[in-house]
Parts: sequence; C-alpha cells; structure tokens
Amino acid sequence: MFSKRAKTSRLWYPKGMNRFSLRQGSRVISAGFLLAACASAPSTEKVGGSVDEAGSSLAAASTDAAFRAAPDPVVFKQGPIGSMACGPCSLYNALVAGGPRHRAAARALPGSSHEEKVRALIAGYGSVPSEVYHGKRSRYDAKRGTTSGDLVALANDYLSQQGAPAVEGRWLNRLEDETQDEQLRRVHRAFDSAALPPVIEVRSFHADVKEKGDPLWEGLFGHFLVVRAVDPLPESEAASGFLMHCADSYTGRMIPVFASIERFRPYTATNGFTVDEKGKEQWRWARNSPYLLLTAPDLSLRTQRADWYERSFMALTWGLF
Repeated sequence: MFSKRAKTSRLWYPKGMNRFSLRQGSRVISAGFLLAACASAPSTEKVGGSVDEAGSSLAAASTDAAFRAAPDPVVFKQGPIGSMACGPCSLYNALVAGGPRHRAAARALPGSSHEEKVRALIAGYGSVPSEVYHGKRSRYDAKRGTTSGDLVALANDYLSQQGAPAVEGRWLNRLEDETQDEQLRRVHRAFDSAALPPVIEVRSFHADVKEKGDPLWEGLFGHFLVVRAVDPLPESEAASGFLMHCADSYTGRMIPVFASIERFRPYTATNGFTVDEKGKEQWRWARNSPYLLLTAPDLSLRTQRADWYERSFMALTWGLF
C-alpha cells in the first residue's frame, strides 16, 4: 500500500495491544502521544434538519502506572464513567500520553486512579454550562455526551489552569479551490506535525433512496479517536490515502484506520451546526465529497444498521490539535 517508508523514532505502543503490526516507517506524532477515542454528539442528522445526540462507550479504569515516563501509555476505557463519556476520556488519554507538561496536567487531577481523575475532570470542567448550547445544558451530559466545540472549551479551561498550551478544533473538509490531493496532504501534515496527539471525530452516514431516486443523506453516529501515529505519504508520487494508528477508547486498544480520497462516488456530509436560544440544533451540510473517507475494520458506527442496498461510509470530519 505504501511504496516508500521513512526511518523514524520508535513508535510508542501499549503493551499487550499488538493486534496489528505497526510498521517501521510510521511517523510517531510528537514524543509519545496517544489520545483516546469515543463518541459523542449527534447521531441522526438529516439534511436541513435538527438532530438527536448519541455517543459510544468505553469500559474500565486502569492504574496510575500510565504516569511513568515509559513509552507505553494506557488507553483508558470509559465504561465506569458512562456510555457517553468519550469526550472527557479522550482528553484524559491525550494528557497521560502527551509530553511532560501534558502528563503533569494529568497527574495534577485529583484522584489515585484513572477513573477518579476523569471524574474530577468532568466535575470541574465538564459540568459547567455549555457555550455551544448557550447554557441550556452542561458541556458534558451523561445522556448525550459532549460536542466537539464543548470539548475544546473544556480542554482549554483545564490546560490554561495548568499552564499548558491551548488547543483548537478544526473542521477537516476540503477548502475552497483546494483539490482532493491537496486536502489529503494538508490533513496528513496536520497530524504529522501535531504537538498533542489529535483527537479526531469520525462520523458515519448513509444514503436512503427516496422519491425519484434522489438519496436522503442521514448521519448515523459520531465517535472520537486519537491519532497516535501516521504512515508517511510519498513526496514525489501520487497518493490516495494514508494509514493512521489510532487509540480507540471504546475497545481500549489500538486499531488501524485508513484515510483516503473518494474520487468516484460523490457524497454529502455534515459540516457543523448552530444552536438557537431554545437549544435546537440546525446542521449544515457540505456536498461534493467534502472529507477524507475512512476504512476501519474495527469500527461500525451503526453502519451495520443500514439496509444492504443503502450506501454507508465513515468520514474524518473534525480534529482537536
């Protein structure tokens, strides 16, 4: 799949998680980074309509051993916290596997276990009123999870208190007058140069054929993953995609995810939303294949619920850097 591989630093990879072979040419994101994955935010978006929120789950706490300066950070599973706790758990998993200042911020959270520290993060920074929802709900909601915008606010509030650099959220859709190949390399560069392991939001969609053969595009599910390493793109050759090595906090292990260009079958997907004063969501939709698509054998994101004749896919929509 990749014709060229560059020699890079040793890839940091949790013990006991060698489900797939991490290739020698993979580019480690910063000095030992990991971020956890999990879902949150809307699951049933329709073009021009409002949405309901849903999230995925994780499962069991581990010990304080992750705080050692060893190259094997844990992937905390969110089960004990809640089925929608992916956002805070992802942020925590980023901190424990980040650089010295990020690990120090994780250590500073109250508690002697990972679970206690994540609960403290939620209590202190996830329970405050949501900026996205104009205070109509909290940043983290046990039934609906957290949105990408509230995750950024939560993260920056805590990082600021700890004297750590701020993060920002970016939609990863194709820019105006940007080709698909340029988009591919821009997104790859963003991952390759990230100071903190990026939290990415993955969304699944399907097209339900309606009247006159026109498809109605619907969102199925959202999930956060952590890009821990990326394989290189050949500099002088055409490329259609790249392999990411991601920490999935739903399963608590590393999974392979391949991001690629969709050249032949156009699709439509969401590109953010606004919330009115009553808390009602209105989603924006982008046409003409706006994102890189993902192939991930270990993720379903409810695509299995689509009928056999309906097209379904997963897209790389957003990242926290």
